[in-house]
Amino acid sequence: NATTDLSGQAAGGVGVIIDAASKKNDAGRFDNRKTTRTAKPYGPVTSIHGSPLVEETVARWRNQDSMPSPGTPADGTMVDVSGSINDAAKIDVTTTTRRAIAKEKTGIKTGENEFENETTDLHVNKESVVIVRASGEVVDASLSISEFGLLSGSVRKRKGKQVVSGPFTEHDDGYKKVTKTIHRNIDNPPVIPFDDNGHDITVSIAENGKKDVVETQVTAKKFFFDVDEQAEGNQAPRYQRFVYGLKGNREIEPEIQNFFTKVKAQTGHQYRVSASINRDENGFYILTLTANPKDSGGGGGSATQWEQGLDINWPEAVKYQNVTTTKAYTKLTSSRANAQAFVNFNHGVLVDSGVGGQTGAHYIGRGRFLVVKNIKVT
Repeated sequence: NATTDLSGQAAGGVGVIIDAASKKNDAGRFDNRKTTRTAKPYGPVTSIHGSPLVEETVARWRNQDSMPSPGTPADGTMVDVSGSINDAAKIDVTTTTRRAIAKEKTGIKTGENEFENETTDLHVNKESVVIVRASGEVVDASLSISEFGLLSGSVRKRKGKQVVSGPFTEHDDGYKKVTKTIHRNIDNPPVIPFDDNGHDITVSIAENGKKDVVETQVTAKKFFFDVDEQAEGNQAPRYQRFVYGLKGNREIEPEIQNFFTKVKAQTGHQYRVSASINRDENGFYILTLTANPKDSGGGGGSATQWEQGLDINWPEAVKYQNVTTTKAYTKLTSSRANAQAFVNFNHGVLVDSGVGGQTGAHYIGRGRFLVVKNIKVT
């Protein structure tokens, strides 16, 4: 029964809501109703949920006077703040805090081939990642900083397998055979024995610190061939032998003796034997043997020594100063018997020198002798 309609009064201040209603009754008066609602701060109401990698906490406040500032969150934490103005002109605030959960999975097998095994370690939301490399491993890391300010990424580890392939025949020409054996990811290269001809290794260091070795073994089939002159008349021939594929002194010396035996078996002449040795690219020896007939000018003895060596019986000769004219008879031979028969033949009175030079058997090289007889004419 008020005389004034109160429905038009002003609203309340911040945090106050006023509802006013008026109704005119049967007596012509006003029935007024006024409802005042005052907002009260409330909160926080917290709920927690998330995933295996992120824990999420949501806190809600009602009827706040201001928005809180999250500041700079710590590493591994993200904070989101949101708010809205409600009917009471207060602020309803929601803060969402997400905290990263550190996880790792190690030793995941991610690959394999003939020469290596591969495993991968996965790291998520880590303050730090400790990378440990074992001997024989190659480690590759791919890391990044996530939105939480933490490290995430993968560490790939490749470990070499010890593998031996071969031997493979790379070349075979009947004289030399080349085989190769490949060693992968080994600690110690094969040991080459002393004086092992044709045995070589090539060593390289792999990225995992192990050694990759190519082992080459060359074997040679020993052979020889002779280059001999043909014997013609009284001329002593020259002999030569080439021997290939020799490993060392234990094989060289017998070849020299075999050559001596060959030369002695084919001729009775005096020879000087020389030998020269070379090594090929694989360490095998090439032996060259040469037998040349001895002569007076090449260090094989003086002419007098060879004349004595021919061992001819000469008759007594008169002195050249006791004759007026001489005549010379000569014979070229390598036979003592032929030389002696020539000397023994009665050509006349023997003179110690004359038109033919000095009477005697003169060695002229290559196993031949020139037998000279000066005979008195007057």
